[in-house]
Amino acid sequence: MKKLSSLFGALALSLPMMSNAQLAGYDVLLVHGFQMGQLANKPANAQAVYDAADSYWSSKYWGGKAEGHLAWDSSDRLEGSNGIAVEAASWLAHYVANENRCVTANPCVLVTHSTGDLVARHLLANKESLLDGKLTDAQIADIEVVAILDFAGAGGGTELASAAVSLYNGASSSINAIDTLIKMVSGWSLKDTINRWAGVDITNVDNLGVMNDLQVSTARSYGTSSVAAIPRLRFAGTGEYSGYGWLTNMVMKGSGDSTVPLHSACGAASAGAYASCAQNVSIEGESKSVSGPSNLYDYHYPTLMGEDVDHSQAVGNTTGKDLVYLSTAGGNVAGMDTSFSTHTDKKTVKFEVTSKNWWKIWTWWDTKHYYYEKVDGTSNRSMSGVVFDTLNG
Repeated sequence: MKKLSSLFGALALSLPMMSNAQLAGYDVLLVHGFQMGQLANKPANAQAVYDAADSYWSSKYWGGKAEGHLAWDSSDRLEGSNGIAVEAASWLAHYVANENRCVTANPCVLVTHSTGDLVARHLLANKESLLDGKLTDAQIADIEVVAILDFAGAGGGTELASAAVSLYNGASSSINAIDTLIKMVSGWSLKDTINRWAGVDITNVDNLGVMNDLQVSTARSYGTSSVAAIPRLRFAGTGEYSGYGWLTNMVMKGSGDSTVPLHSACGAASAGAYASCAQNVSIEGESKSVSGPSNLYDYHYPTLMGEDVDHSQAVGNTTGKDLVYLSTAGGNVAGMDTSFSTHTDKKTVKFEVTSKNWWKIWTWWDTKHYYYEKVDGTSNRSMSGVVFDTLNG
């Protein structure tokens, strides 16, 4: 059992010094994603959990732009007396009570990655019960999070977790069918694919921790009826990890970023097979009809999409990725400008004569023009860099 009470004692004195940076005048707290290694090597105590969270973000864009972490252990389940939600709530209580952050007089912004989306949603939807005994009623009522930035959000779950749990418990017939297809295409087994994605042999760990909660149906059962009225800007991609991303994307429903499907990253209210976060704009930025969610979770606003942005690049430092802006948040959130500057790219495609279409002589002179709306300044800025610069004014 972790000594969570130590968060208000000696542990608080050993926290790493953070950046003292702000986003548009707001303190930033980070909520990390799933850390695979914790399944095989469970952190010894709350200090180790916090240190792992700090390490998680250290090489990512946001690591130097935050005041602290809502840290949690991936080997735990979301709920329970010592579960993830309790762990994250204890850290929030620390920042409220000890550092006067995320309160009316000093509001904050949360930045989440991957499973951090699910953790933050569940915490804020149940803050009264999770913070009972940690803060007074007045302190709980005074908590103010003005916005949440969700990068590659896994709040809607991922089919990879469902497949991993099926493998852990003994593969079902449906999993075997998918495995057969993957083997036909690549020679890989589903177990190989899931193990490489997870970084551990799924069948040889003691438990799958929060991966159980990341199953699509399970993730979507948490906190969806009492979502806190806080705008959540969503940043999604469909890039593939080098080497195996296309394999994991085969397991997911619709398009995804090698770990999280668009139905989750976009904040869709249902787990559809989507190719974009919008029905009238492709993920490449072309205005056309495309498969996208018809309904979103309350207060969830898809804002940027990147066709070639993979799961880690959403919060990383990789530059040169084309981005598409969706103005679903209305241009302003908590005084932060969410109107990303854009330009129009034109792609010209001329008809090409081949041995198969030579007879279409009337189309030899045809030329088609395609127009794409792209976000400015991505050649030397990452997705997170573009977000920070825009919202920071």
